[in-house]
Amino acid sequence: MKTRKKIETGPNPNGVPAEVEAKLALPDPSRMVSLARLREIGPYRIVPRDTVRLFSVYWDTDDLALTRHGGALRTRRERGHWELTAKWQNRVSNGLHRRAEVTVPLPGRPAAPLVLPTGVLRDYLSAILAGRSLRPILTSDIRRQRLHVERVGAADRDGAVAELDLDRVRLAGPDRGKERIVYCEVEIEKQNGRVSDVSLLSELLVQKFSLEPSPVTKFERGMRMLYGPSVLDVTVAPIATGDTVVCAVRKLFSDHLKQLRLFDPAARKGEDPEAVHQMRVAVRRMRSILRAFPEAFSSRQQRRFTGELRWLGQALGGVRDLDVQLERLERDSIAIPAWQRAALNGYLEALRLRKQASVAELRQTLELERYLGLLLSIEKFSNEATRRQVAGPRASQLFVEAGRASLKKLLHKFHKSVRADHSTTGPEEMHEIRIRAKRVRYLLESLSHLTGKKGYRLERCMAKVQSVLGRYRDEIIAADMARQYAESLDVMAIPTARPGIEALARRSLARAKKVRVRFEERILPELRQKNVKLDAAVLRRLKRMAHGGMGPVPRSKSTSVEMDGKA
Repeated sequence: MKTRKKIETGPNPNGVPAEVEAKLALPDPSRMVSLARLREIGPYRIVPRDTVRLFSVYWDTDDLALTRHGGALRTRRERGHWELTAKWQNRVSNGLHRRAEVTVPLPGRPAAPLVLPTGVLRDYLSAILAGRSLRPILTSDIRRQRLHVERVGAADRDGAVAELDLDRVRLAGPDRGKERIVYCEVEIEKQNGRVSDVSLLSELLVQKFSLEPSPVTKFERGMRMLYGPSVLDVTVAPIATGDTVVCAVRKLFSDHLKQLRLFDPAARKGEDPEAVHQMRVAVRRMRSILRAFPEAFSSRQQRRFTGELRWLGQALGGVRDLDVQLERLERDSIAIPAWQRAALNGYLEALRLRKQASVAELRQTLELERYLGLLLSIEKFSNEATRRQVAGPRASQLFVEAGRASLKKLLHKFHKSVRADHSTTGPEEMHEIRIRAKRVRYLLESLSHLTGKKGYRLERCMAKVQSVLGRYRDEIIAADMARQYAESLDVMAIPTARPGIEALARRSLARAKKVRVRFEERILPELRQKNVKLDAAVLRRLKRMAHGGMGPVPRSKSTSVEMDGKA
């Protein structure tokens, strides 16, 4: 059995093939006969294909980790062959289901506990499973009549625009006990056609046979039967004014853990620099929360999270820093003089080899029990159901009060560094300003549901400081790396190599100087004058909210994914 062909790439960060289909409930099973006899509807002709029996077993961990993350994992037998399929990110709009899907063949009947084969599917699920065993949780037994849907008048080579499946479904528990559901359903799965073909065909069938669009999948229907309707409720409520410190921090850690897991598969491949960047941002945000709200953690949790998140951040940072330098050098290669290009090409190749080694090392890190154990620890901390009263004495303080106190301290440190005389400061002092701006920004993001428009303006201002000084630091690092590479070159082998690389270093230093001048002449005066009033306005708002003066204001502009490439 071959790996299923990619159907359509959905909007997910890992480029996973997406299944597109419509699901229609059939209230009257007797209409199945009329559907099976259908040969033409609208602009489509219906061609019978075959009838098959599909037996599937769905798998998950004891605590239903995959289900709680919106995923489903099944093994299926069709005509003696077994395959393993993972689906997740189910989005339903206008009656259409869109889900990321990966299918791989299995050599034989799977046994419990299920072991994922090495390869793409294991990469996609490792961060969610985190080493936990998989057991059967649900079975489905389907008698499926398959029909091809083709456009009237289309050539044979065009193929089917969709597959029309008439399913008689029986869902039961893993032991196939008395608790079961038996029903009929119609599926329209996109093949070589367009999404609009699936939509139109669905509308035509609904009108002709009085079918009903179904918002749930077979898996979701069965899980609600066996484990209750709340098993699929995976949403986390936004932070509210009445939340305590420990409650709000758990919500924040839950959000950042989702981001880690979302970008983990692409980071393992090493092909998408943005995935590594977003994982690193999630780690930095959690470290920022640890510093700002230590009272939300026990002393043991503080030590563990502080050390392990620093370790993970360093592993991600090694790859990310090389990505930034390679991107900058590849951009520069267009504009440099011809005599420098040979030297630059050698330098680029050296950096690419370092990048390959760093990606391999990162992949090994993401396979370690240490990393998977960290994910499980964060998950356990974030899960409200496992809450224990082990946090610090101020854990029951309102989050808005503690947030205001932490923000006030961070703003004081930031403005102290801004007010200093920068005429003699070096790159490290400028980097310290960037770090303080970044900490203010991450805290404002954590408070985003409470700070309103002025909080957003202040956050954007800190992002600007972070971005400008990030470019400054990138150029300083680029110059240092180029000089080190130039010193390692054999001058006799390529006489122009060292002068060419040294010229690149001088170019980076010149750009760094321009960035610094811009910061000192344009951004610093604004920070020293306007931002003091903006800081005060945000702090006043938080103070009023702490005393019940107003409710939280949702911020539609906020996002959990960092879009600024210099974060």
